[in-house]
Amino acid sequence: MTRSPLRTQQSTSKSTRRLASVQHTARRQDTAQTRAHTLSDYTTHLRASNNKRGRPYTEKTITTYAKAARTLDR
Repeated sequence: MTRSPLRTQQSTSKSTRRLASVQHTARRQDTAQTRAHTLSDYTTHLRASNNKRGRPYTEKTITTYAKAARTLDR
């Protein structure tokens, strides 16, 4: 007995949906990792650069900026 083309297409779409769901989850994790790395790079940049007055950023300022970036990320 052969399957009808519609049945074959239907089973493919279910597996495609499952695959899309797995890929979406993986993308979300990749995005979260990318954002975490970006935040880390940002704090490293602030520690290595000076503010507009020519002085290094204080740790309190760096922490405040990082907290604001995490809040915006949510």
